[in-house]
Amino acid sequence: MRSFEHGATRSPFHSRTYGGLSSAQIGFLQNEVDFKKRQRILDPMAGQGSFLAELSHEGHDVTLEDINPGPLLLASLRDPELLCRAAELRAAILRKLPKRRTANTAPDYCSTWLSPCVLRDLERYSLIFGIPAHRLALSDESSFWTAPPLTRLAASLAVLAARRISCFRRSDNATWLKEGGLSQNQRLFDALKQALDEWCKYADSRLPILRARSKAGSLRLSWTDSTAANRFSQGPYNLVVTSPPYANRLDYTRLWAPELAVVGQLFSVDSSQVKERQIGTTVVRDRYPSEVAIRELPSVVQNVLSEIRSDVANKASERYYFPFFANYALHLQRAVLRTALRLRTQGTLVLFIRDTVRKDILFPAGSLVELVLCENGWFVPLAKHHQTVRHHIGLIRRDASGLYGSAQREWWLSFRKAKGCR
Repeated sequence: MRSFEHGATRSPFHSRTYGGLSSAQIGFLQNEVDFKKRQRILDPMAGQGSFLAELSHEGHDVTLEDINPGPLLLASLRDPELLCRAAELRAAILRKLPKRRTANTAPDYCSTWLSPCVLRDLERYSLIFGIPAHRLALSDESSFWTAPPLTRLAASLAVLAARRISCFRRSDNATWLKEGGLSQNQRLFDALKQALDEWCKYADSRLPILRARSKAGSLRLSWTDSTAANRFSQGPYNLVVTSPPYANRLDYTRLWAPELAVVGQLFSVDSSQVKERQIGTTVVRDRYPSEVAIRELPSVVQNVLSEIRSDVANKASERYYFPFFANYALHLQRAVLRTALRLRTQGTLVLFIRDTVRKDILFPAGSLVELVLCENGWFVPLAKHHQTVRHHIGLIRRDASGLYGSAQREWWLSFRKAKGCR
């Protein structure tokens, strides 16, 4: 299958930051699933879902959901409908963009993600393409995903251009950005034209695959909280593939901050609602988990949480790290259970996740997922693989080694939903 040769058509928005399935993970997935048959696929924690989105080019029906709308708008740039109309949409965008080239301005320090000049240009751009007429909401009430193709592409291109037009500084972690810095010396409309050229080049690389299919696949996107009790309009799915956030204290809103700043300006989205509701949120103030809820977790996880809370020798164990890991465990449990309900009987669930550490205490995220799914014979394990990952995002403890320092243990898990389960 051509889509498994992912590096050959890697788009300019594939590995912008942390995330994406590795070639080895894709091989594991290929071994577990027969992609010669048309699949109905769900990823409820997709990020920009680079690989799964491209399966829609192969004729599969793919639904990508995430709590963060920034990467979802990048995922929309892989929509088969947009790609098949790339030449037409390019011409329409160029007709609407200002014809006169805007003069570059001298860089100036700005204390926010977007300078006043960029904010003005974004407001003008938004009106030109009718973006304010379409709502982007953290629910199925969003009208943006069914907006005209030109409007969807225009909004997504602005997100693709975010790092060319935003003001940020690098931190000691390459993926964490700090708000404010020298403003970029190019104007919004020039950056958008560059983003459009990049996207059209990507579209050209995918068109032969799209045209080779007798029946087109589909890509459906939704800004959704995977832990919320939503009424799902789509499903059931026969394949769920997902990689939940890891419990590594990484703030994903900081990782995607420039993109979220652009989304916020286009759709009046407050990034704090993403920060507070994402799995693995670093917000723990006034969010101390109840003992009743913790007792619903598998005993092995309860024991680890007890160790973390009683680790008084290390700073903030009870005040911060215990509620962080406890909330992570509870949210992950809820997300996994609600995702499982959307899978049809005999359907397959493939999950990639990592164990992480608090000092010398290993938090077993892989065991948590496996125990939650296989309780009472609800799911049957199909395959289980783990490996040690030595290059990863996050603070590396240079005074330690192995899983308690510079490495993490990653689990690749596959399950089948048992008969008789709904």
